[in-house]
Amino acid sequence: TGYGREAGAALSAHADIDHISFTGSPATGTMVAQAAAVNHRPVTLELGGKSPQVVFADADLDAATPVLINAIIQNAGQTCSAGSRVLI
Repeated sequence: TGYGREAGAALSAHADIDHISFTGSPATGTMVAQAAAVNHRPVTLELGGKSPQVVFADADLDAATPVLINAIIQNAGQTCSAGSRVLI
């Protein structure tokens, strides 16, 4: 635990860390990626994706509708995978 910059720097530099996963802003993601690159650590970044819910033309809309609704209201929308838009 700790502040993002301090914790990120410590994790990126630690010899026992094999991979870094970060969810946050693009600016901080850049710093995490740069710190990890110095130590040749692979990084997975989620930098503000918009979590689209994609519905194709052949979808069963009656079956898809409750899933789409739940995707945005689950945990009051406070999850990183909460659907924020629907593409039909």
